[in-house]
Amino acid sequence: MEEAQIESINLITVSEYIPSGGGGPKRHCLTEEFAFSSLFASFFGNEKMKSPAGLRRKPSLIQSFSAVMTNLIKGRTLLGTLDVKKLITFFSFLLLLSTTCFAQTEAQQLLESANTKYKAKDYTGAIKAYEAVLATGLQSEALYYNLGNAYYRNNQYGKAILYYERALLLDPTDADIRHNLQLAEAQKTDEIAVIPTFFLSRWWYNGSLSLGPNGWSVVGMLCLWLGVGGLILWLMGPNRTRKKQGFLAGIGLLVLSLLPLSLAFSAKQYLQNSQEAVVTKPEVSLYSAPDTLSQSLRLLHEGTKVQMIDSLSNWHKVQLSNGDEGWMAMEDVEEI
Repeated sequence: MEEAQIESINLITVSEYIPSGGGGPKRHCLTEEFAFSSLFASFFGNEKMKSPAGLRRKPSLIQSFSAVMTNLIKGRTLLGTLDVKKLITFFSFLLLLSTTCFAQTEAQQLLESANTKYKAKDYTGAIKAYEAVLATGLQSEALYYNLGNAYYRNNQYGKAILYYERALLLDPTDADIRHNLQLAEAQKTDEIAVIPTFFLSRWWYNGSLSLGPNGWSVVGMLCLWLGVGGLILWLMGPNRTRKKQGFLAGIGLLVLSLLPLSLAFSAKQYLQNSQEAVVTKPEVSLYSAPDTLSQSLRLLHEGTKVQMIDSLSNWHKVQLSNGDEGWMAMEDVEEI
């Protein structure tokens, strides 16, 4: 039987998940340099730097610092010309930017190391490096996707499913993530029946996640503003026909906007409060009570999804897709 092929690694760059104002790492540094220059100009009275000509010339930090020193030499002392609040704000901004640049450099190095190890088929090393990137507080669907791929290649299918699911929370429309998730779920040991849900609930759930909260919010706001435009046409239309058309279109679009906005709200609520978890240990027991001495109801294996419905001490009360309930140790599952 031919082995199913997982999608190749998505070699993301650090600029994809570090806020950089839309630019890559190199462009991000130029933006920071100009931000410093602008702050120097506003705080220390160098008006030329704030002019349109100054913007085109992109003054450097050295030029900005030189202008400051010139002002000081002329007798414009900090205490005499600079507000203390501005000084505190300025140096706070310096500290923030220096911290951001350090985190960016660290994450870049870790990410390059992870990608190199993945390509060298050192999946254990790649996993450690990707998780180190996550430990810096950064996240993205691409990073979760890569980590899921590394776990899949390392035959840790429970962890692979966990990170593919987390990637889908950030981008429910990504076909590659869904494809790899299906491959990982095909490796599961447990085959648990799924209780069918009411078809309208299933349609609403699938529909809300088809575009995700951001996509449906855009659609809803577009309908809302078009509806407002229609009502403006009704109020200011040149003739009776245009006014009637504007009124009907405006009311219709305003009512229609409620649907995508409701779908956006539902998607957000689900993504934030799904309470779904994945078994990440090779084999665990489902107990009748939060105690290892209680009856073991059944064995579960890595990759099985459960719904967490309660917690007590170091235990989760969970529900399986077939409706069965029981208790599991917190260390045996990880919440999506």
